Amino acid sequence: METLLNFLVHSIVIFGVLAFLGVGIGLATNLPGEGADRGREAALRVISIVAGFLIYYASRAIGISIPELMLNASSSRDVVAVTLISFIGPIIAGLFVTNICINRIEDDSAIAGRITLLIMVLTLLIFVESYVASYKIDSEGINIHLLPNVVFVLTVLLYLIFYFKPAGANK
Repeated sequence: METLLNFLVHSIVIFGVLAFLGVGIGLATNLPGEGADRGREAALRVISIVAGFLIYYASRAIGISIPELMLNASSSRDVVAVTLISFIGPIIAGLFVTNICINRIEDDSAIAGRITLLIMVLTLLIFVESYVASYKIDSEGINIHLLPNVVFVLTVLLYLIFYFKPAGANK
């Protein structure tokens, strides 16, 4: 049963990453404007993606790693640390990212698209790093190290279910 649960959790987490990536690709390719303005906007969105990668790289270069912090906390016996890092942190991050993305996408401005891409790239890199790190750890039974990722994906999904309204829907 635990093997089945682990498989389902991995499948859902991977699906969440792919869906997140799909939204990012859709946002990156849905360019406003015409002619030269459209070309400039494409270049600025690529710059936003590159900036997200560079921010992530710089944080890793100076030793800041959110995934390592989460894995260390989930290995801890301290209930407060596990609760804050494995539950509250991913919930806040999920709400923040989803809220920014939905509000910016609904805003439909060029700057909103750039900001959303920057945040999505950062989030995706952190998420994938923490997933890979938790997958490497040997654990018997249910992999508790996946908990921050599961909570993050669950928060994003629940936020979308309860708050996202398509364009033209009653507010």
